[in-house]
Formats: sequence, C-alpha cells, structure tokens
Amino acid sequence: MLNQELREYIFKELIFITGELINALRKISVEANEASDPVRIMFGIVTKTEPLTIMADQRLIIDKSKITLCSSVVERSVKETFNMSTESANSYTSHSHKIVGQKDVTLNFGLKEGEKVILLRIQGGQNFLVLDRVVV
Repeated sequence: MLNQELREYIFKELIFITGELINALRKISVEANEASDPVRIMFGIVTKTEPLTIMADQRLIIDKSKITLCSSVVERSVKETFNMSTESANSYTSHSHKIVGQKDVTLNFGLKEGEKVILLRIQGGQNFLVLDRVVV
C-alpha cells in the first residue's frame, strides 16, 4: 500500500514539474522570439493629443509614457530673416508687399487627433518611436 501511495505522489510531482518546465520553455520561447524581432514597423492613429495617445493595429493603445517623437511630428518654429517683396498675381495691376525683418516660421506642426502615423516598436513592444505622419 505504501508503494502505491509513493508511486502516486511521485507521479503527481512529475506532472507538476513537467507543467512548470513547459511554462518555463514557453517563456524562453517568447523572449527569444522578441529578441530576434527587436524592431517592428507598425501603423497607428492618434486618438488623443493631450495626453498623447495612439492606437496601433486597431487594438493596442499606446500612452505618452511609451512614445518618443521624431522632430518631423513635433511643432517647431524658427526665426527667419526676410528681405523680399511679393509679386503681383495678375498683369493688369501692379501690387506688391515688402517683407523685411525677422519673422517666426512654423516648420512642423504637432500631431492632431485622427492623423495616421508610422511607428517603430522597440524593445519587445515596450517603447514606440513615431517616425512621421502617413499621407494618403
């Protein structure tokens, strides 16, 4: 009788250990797969601008803490010096304006709700780099 109980106990322990081993192998497999795919190109849609939130693959919501922006999607203004005149649009009247001095010029605009963007998924999906807008 003791031998039978011992065999059952050993059998249950083997099943438990086998289950733990399978779970460990699954985890190793997932980590190896992510390591072999360190960067992935994805597309997303800006769902909110304050705070910035992007939805990728129609289900993944990415919050501001996981997003890094390239300069092409960040509003940026510079001061430029001008010394020029506008030209007349038609040949019947002569009309022009002088533009002289330093002026603020906006080079890039910030992201807006509903815009489509190109993302790079980095570090197994923990961080995302917004490369640029998608122009359709």
